Amino acid sequence: MVNTGQARTLLKYIKSHRDCMLSVCAALYHEPITFSDFDGVYNEIFDGNAPETIDSGENFRNYLIKKRIIKERSVSGNLENGVALTDEAKMAYKNYTNGSKVK
Repeated sequence: MVNTGQARTLLKYIKSHRDCMLSVCAALYHEPITFSDFDGVYNEIFDGNAPETIDSGENFRNYLIKKRIIKERSVSGNLENGVALTDEAKMAYKNYTNGSKVK
C-alpha cells in the first residue's frame, strides 16, 4: 500500500494535467495503489470541487468506472478490486507517454 506522502505526490502529478481522471489512470498504471489511499483528499483531486458523492475509496472507484476510466474484470491486475484500465484510458496513457497531449 502506498503511504500518504506517495499519494500526495501522485495528486500533484494528477493536478498538473487538464484531465485529472486520465492522469489518475496514468498514475495508477504504474502504482498499484488502493483507492482508500485517496480518502480525504478528493477535493485536491478536483481542485476544490469534488462531487459530494465522492467521499470514500469505493465511491471514487465507482466514479472512475462511470467515467469509463476503469472497468471491472474478474481477475485483479494493476488496480485493486478486479478493475482494469479501459481501452480508452490505455490509449490516452500511451499517447501521454509518447509525448502527445492527453485528450
